[in-house]
Amino acid sequence: MAREGTEGPRSGTRAELSPDWAFVVHFRPGTLGEGRAAGGRVEHVASGQTAHFHTMAELAAFAARVLGDLEGAAEPSPEGGGER
Repeated sequence: MAREGTEGPRSGTRAELSPDWAFVVHFRPGTLGEGRAAGGRVEHVASGQTAHFHTMAELAAFAARVLGDLEGAAEPSPEGGGER
């Protein structure tokens, strides 16, 4: 019998939680809190790309760049995908 809150994803959620969009974020000790800069390391799970960050803006920029690269790779190229 599953405990409350441990049933797993609801229907339709699994597709929204693709590992292609997953990141692991490690924060340095003592960096979180009011008036403190957030710093640490982030890794994109699917590609293995990593970065160190010193602010939440740098963390967000890394995620946006990686996810933008994924979306760009999924779009067909205007030249027909290199077919000859």
